[in-house]
Amino acid sequence: MGPPNRFVFINCPFDDGYRPFFEAIAFTISACGYLPRCALELHGTGYLRLTKIIDLIDISDFSLHDISFTQSDPKSHLPRFNMAFELGLAFGRKHSRRTRTAPKLLVMDRESHRYELFLSDLKGCDVVSHGGDPLEAIGHVRNWLSSNHRPGLNGPNHIRDWFHHFQLDLPRICSAAGWDRDKVEFNDLVFCIRSWLDKNAPAG
Repeated sequence: MGPPNRFVFINCPFDDGYRPFFEAIAFTISACGYLPRCALELHGTGYLRLTKIIDLIDISDFSLHDISFTQSDPKSHLPRFNMAFELGLAFGRKHSRRTRTAPKLLVMDRESHRYELFLSDLKGCDVVSHGGDPLEAIGHVRNWLSSNHRPGLNGPNHIRDWFHHFQLDLPRICSAAGWDRDKVEFNDLVFCIRSWLDKNAPAG
């Protein structure tokens, strides 16, 4: 049986407030030689969209879940359960495939053990805390990918430095392409990241 593929499914919020994390995570995955995948690359709604998300989880040998934005909505007083739901789908796949093809999972939260207040079934699992800092998330994602399949990757500090310079260049790249820097589409963002890394960062 061959090595795992390099698809990494990202389960996270898509709110504007989370965007710095999302860009940092997608950049780190790409800088480590993997391909980020997420629901933003899909079209459609309802059941059709859900089946496509399940397909993405199923084809991705790595699965990353950030539940740090799970909190009560000021209006409804209820949390959004999409992230927890997709995490459950990924865990289901992992435990139904007790083989090398079972996905490697990373779960991140804002504070250590905060998840126990709203997702107690995760208790005892290896959930890491990024402390609300996208730069800390970079380290967790890089180390997770390194420990699961690719030792010898460029270190977190290198990737953080590259990400800083990429963020400085991204407005110019988007302007040249006629894109809104704050609303660039997921597939376009991944293309920008890969192109920037090819020109500016040594392969890991």
